[in-house]
Amino acid sequence: MKVKVKLLGHLPYYLKDKAEELTVELPPDSSLGELFKTLKSLGVPLVDVELVSRDGCRLDQAAALNEGDYLEVLPIASGG
Repeated sequence: MKVKVKLLGHLPYYLKDKAEELTVELPPDSSLGELFKTLKSLGVPLVDVELVSRDGCRLDQAAALNEGDYLEVLPIASGG
């Protein structure tokens, strides 16, 4: 299945092409955990990910994903 992912904040800078949006191919019946594995394989350090939201609602790692989902991956805010 395919889901669309928008990387917010500094997260696109970890990708070679600095893409803010990408389409990710996942096995059917995948959970958010599968998306995390895919993002890690692309170079996004999971320690920098604060949360993932679908339609403005926070997802936990066991959340089931659906074909065509549009997900936003928000980074941990840094500052001082």
